[in-house]
Amino acid sequence: MRRSAGLAASVFLSALSLAGCGHGGVIGSGPLPTPTPVVPSVINEYTVPTANAQPAGIVMGRDQFLYFAEQNAGNIGQLSTGGSFKEFSIAGNGGTTGNVAVDVASGPNTNIWFTERGPAPGIGSMELAGNAITEYPIPGSNPYAIISGPVLNSLVFTDPGNNAVGQISTGGVYTETPIPTANANPMGLAVLAGDVNHVYFTEHDASKIGIYNVQTNTVTEIPTLTPNAGPTAIVQGADGALWFTENNVAKLGRITSSGSISEYALTPATSATALVLGVDNNLYFADPAQNKFASISGLTAGSVTEFTIPTASANPNWMTLGPGNLIYMTETSANKIAQINY
Repeated sequence: MRRSAGLAASVFLSALSLAGCGHGGVIGSGPLPTPTPVVPSVINEYTVPTANAQPAGIVMGRDQFLYFAEQNAGNIGQLSTGGSFKEFSIAGNGGTTGNVAVDVASGPNTNIWFTERGPAPGIGSMELAGNAITEYPIPGSNPYAIISGPVLNSLVFTDPGNNAVGQISTGGVYTETPIPTANANPMGLAVLAGDVNHVYFTEHDASKIGIYNVQTNTVTEIPTLTPNAGPTAIVQGADGALWFTENNVAKLGRITSSGSISEYALTPATSATALVLGVDNNLYFADPAQNKFASISGLTAGSVTEFTIPTASANPNWMTLGPGNLIYMTETSANKIAQINY
């Protein structure tokens, strides 16, 4: 994130409910009532104002709004928890006409940073106040995902166009490091808490997990256990390991800081793209092939539960944790943002 035996379910995702054990209510009030479990569901679907905008990457900004990329409209979208939209044109705010965003990240300088494709591909940055956009072109690039990196005032991005992973400072200074495997198609990114040296990323077409050393600008790779698994999204789990979706085989992979990999079937899911850790310490992922999202409560049989998305053929592909700890998910084909309670 080589190989290890499957973990017992107890290793995975400790329950937050234990935090309150042993504490009663007000003296003399009797036991507190048992809370009613929340069944995960899409409680709202908000339609993006620009038709066929194809929302993609999504993140919560420092101002508690959701920001998302409109990869077919050349906008950065903003969404409030109540469903109000604003859209900021890349070209209209100082960027290049024809450029579109694919993924977004909340940067260390409070700006929204995004990967750009089009006539001047590279990395863009948008100020929350004033919404002025600054672009940093990268020749030959076709950047995909972006996150805040472990180096102070830096971000890390994947670049399938140059078959590379790179980092860029908030001042716009960037470097790219080639991936050893040709045509790896690097996609999702994750930082392991406390690790100031490495960023992990998925290599969808190479079926490997790349480990990018941001201090030495070198990349090592670890193959997935299943060939051609198509690793896509990657996040840190509640157990301190990194977890990743394997879209081609509908499995969940786990990689430790020592490089040990294990895999788990996601039946009844038939695909697995977006991935996010909920505040309940369960993982949630998108299953676009069945137009559903799912929760994972453990690693035993039947631990995956799927939930239907109201809009047919929504094509969910990106998720993030938003205000109020709700999950937000972009529905690329439906041109909507889903709000999920759990």
